[in-house]
Amino acid sequence: MRVIGMHAPVKLSTTHARITLIDTIGDVDAKAAEFGVIDFSGDRGHVHLESASEINLNFTGHKFDGSLDAKAAEPVRVLLPPGFASGF
Repeated sequence: MRVIGMHAPVKLSTTHARITLIDTIGDVDAKAAEFGVIDFSGDRGHVHLESASEINLNFTGHKFDGSLDAKAAEPVRVLLPPGFASGF
């Protein structure tokens, strides 16, 4: 599943697929059970991600405006742009 540029709340769940969230604005709730993977790319929102496998995060701005909670049984990978200023 791929959601790009959504300006409304997003709630997704899967068991064996990849969830990709790009430039969403608003509340995001995504859950990937069993073998699902979550990819998130953005710079704002209130984001809750939970995966039984892995999560990939790509912060696109110098500061993340909002909150992000990412829990995974396997790696949580984070890609930060140069000069990223938010703490986590």
